[in-house]
Amino acid sequence: MRKEGLFAKHMKKAKTEPERPLPKYAVLAVIDEGTGIPEGKREEVFSPFVRLQQKNKGSGLGLSLVSQIVTAHQGRIITDTLNGHTRFLVTIPIHHDPHYNYHE
Repeated sequence: MRKEGLFAKHMKKAKTEPERPLPKYAVLAVIDEGTGIPEGKREEVFSPFVRLQQKNKGSGLGLSLVSQIVTAHQGRIITDTLNGHTRFLVTIPIHHDPHYNYHE
């Protein structure tokens, strides 16, 4: 009779992992390196042509476009400050709801 290898013996004893539920949302966190956005300006930065620092180049459309894309995909953006830096949390559902109307 042939002896089983140690690896094969342990594989037989391996426990199966419990089945995990599938995630409902994908979450993306983006943290900037600046000093953060004042709480009173956090909603304003998602409007077109808004730039908080005029010395930097840009048209002020980036966050507005991101907001529109996230909303079109039934998601949302939460903005806060983490350790003195602005954090954007983008949450998008994994499954698309065909009856969702983002214009409401």
